[in-house]
Amino acid sequence: MRRSCLAALMLVVALGTRDAAFGDEPTADTGFAGNIVASPGLDAFVVRGQQPPACVNPTGCATGCNAACDPTWKVYGEFLYLRPGNDKVAFAVPINGAIVPPVGAPPVQVGPEVLVDLGFTPGVRVGAERAYGCQSALGGQFTWFEGARTNDSAVTPPIVLRSLVNHPGSLSAATDSLAANATSIISFQLADAFYRRYLIRDETRELSFVGGARYAHLDETFRSTFTSAATVETVNTNIAFDGGGIRLGLEAEQRASFSQVLVYAKGYASFVGGQFAGRYVQADGQRGVVVDTGWTEDRAVSILDTELGIGWITRNGIRITGGYMFSGWFNLINTDDFIRAVRRLDSVNVRDSLSFDGFVVRAEARF
Repeated sequence: MRRSCLAALMLVVALGTRDAAFGDEPTADTGFAGNIVASPGLDAFVVRGQQPPACVNPTGCATGCNAACDPTWKVYGEFLYLRPGNDKVAFAVPINGAIVPPVGAPPVQVGPEVLVDLGFTPGVRVGAERAYGCQSALGGQFTWFEGARTNDSAVTPPIVLRSLVNHPGSLSAATDSLAANATSIISFQLADAFYRRYLIRDETRELSFVGGARYAHLDETFRSTFTSAATVETVNTNIAFDGGGIRLGLEAEQRASFSQVLVYAKGYASFVGGQFAGRYVQADGQRGVVVDTGWTEDRAVSILDTELGIGWITRNGIRITGGYMFSGWFNLINTDDFIRAVRRLDSVNVRDSLSFDGFVVRAEARF
């Protein structure tokens, strides 16, 4: 009798062990609607009837980055709509020609100075970036911008136009005109090569350090014409800068956990060493070239950039962002300062700045 009871007890234990191993239907206390099965290649169990994760992170990357799933390439294009600042050039002023002031006194002005001042102008930026692992990337980009503006003025006697850009030592400096026009052109090109290192990267946040090299070219051109009854005078200038250096910055992005909206912020500092070269030429229809002078100087130019905006991630992975940017170029020469330096025969310690601000719209594809 004892042997029969012992055999029955061993049979019950064996059946219980078999049920646990082969996953028979759980009781209602488990809270699962289906069987628990092991999915090949996954360390965790999933519920039968549900989809396993899209892919598995086999490299042990940081949270929010999956080397097997994340895109390798970023390719983007940006539309820039920028406005130069501190760029205006005053080239003429209306005066009362019938009034002769005392020697050494300025003429009697009867109107505002006539100037050229650039407004908003489109530009472009294109770039690409390749990821290496989860925390690093290499990339490059190119930026192009060119803005131009023309202004003119005409008067009738006794009002005349006095030039503000002619050399005061030339015989034509006091020759007034009845019509004047001028054109100002500012353009720049930037080429950047950079390394990106992610400092924070998870499902909704990114913070990365960007460091690399920058080539910068800046060109400022000024053309003016003054027409009188006797002759036509011109004053033309050009300033060009070419240089290379380093570029450092931070980029941050915050994505909403409940939608496809994001906000971003960017900030960079570039330190570029190069050479400025300027030329000033004044001529008239009777004597030809009256003044022809130039100037060159080696300088280190600082460029500070910042941008803030919002964006949207589409269902097919395309990212559309839009924001406002500011860019400041420091320790350079602008056209108005260069003309004033030539007129007073002193180009030493002529230092100024240019700024650019405006809208940025970006389309980015990741694959």
